[in-house]
Amino acid sequence: MKITRSSKCYFNKWLTKSKISELKGILQEYARICNYFVEKYEKDIPEKKKFDLLHAEYIQSCIKETNTFLTARLIKQAFSEAYGAIQSAKSNAENRKDKKYFRPTFNSKKMVL
Repeated sequence: MKITRSSKCYFNKWLTKSKISELKGILQEYARICNYFVEKYEKDIPEKKKFDLLHAEYIQSCIKETNTFLTARLIKQAFSEAYGAIQSAKSNAENRKDKKYFRPTFNSKKMVL
């Protein structure tokens, strides 16, 4: 039996214009939360572990500071994705010859659910 761990969803055939605009709004908000996490916690990433940053106190502070409409589960996923991106960018910077670090930025093209 084959287990699919990820899949891409294409809705172009069945979506109306209002549904497309609603999805774009959700994707933009998700990217905004990811970028918020990168700006606020990128300096703390080597010291703080992913498990520590996914506690409810960090999620609640994000909700209060950003006034987001995303659920706590989606915010947790956004934090997790941003944590991985920061960790990857920092390890890539260590492996580069010039040791230059590039801050990861998120656009509104994909979301992990």
